[in-house]
Amino acid sequence: VHGVYDEDVNYDFVQEANFTYLFGVEEPDFLGWVVVETGEVHLFMPEIPEKYWMWMTVHSLEDVRTKYGTSQVSYTKDIEAKLAEFSPDVIYILDGVDSDSGRPPHTPTLSFLGSYRVDKTRLRRD
Repeated sequence: VHGVYDEDVNYDFVQEANFTYLFGVEEPDFLGWVVVETGEVHLFMPEIPEKYWMWMTVHSLEDVRTKYGTSQVSYTKDIEAKLAEFSPDVIYILDGVDSDSGRPPHTPTLSFLGSYRVDKTRLRRD
C-alpha cells in the first residue's frame, strides 16, 4: 500500500545525451566546455551546501577529477571568472531542434555570455 500523501519520492534523472557523450557526466546541474583547439575539458559542478551533506552523496572536486578523468574541475559559481581567464574568441553552444526527439537541448542561461561572441549554429547539422 502506498500512501496518498507520501512526499518521499525519488525521480530518476537522465542526463542530456549530448552532454553524456561529450563529458560522460551522470549527475545533474553540471556544465562543461571543450577547448576546440586542444581538446581540453573543463567541468563545472554545483557546490552542495553543507546542510545537505547528511542526506546526499557529495563529491569533492578531486572526486570528480578522478571519476571523469579531467584535471579541470571547478564549481559552477566560478564559471564566469574561469571564462574571463580563458578569454575565448568565440563560444560555440549546441542549440537547435534534435532530429530524433523534435526538442531543443537544455542550454543554461548565463547572462555574462553577452560579453562574448557566441555561435549557436556551427555545432548543429540541420
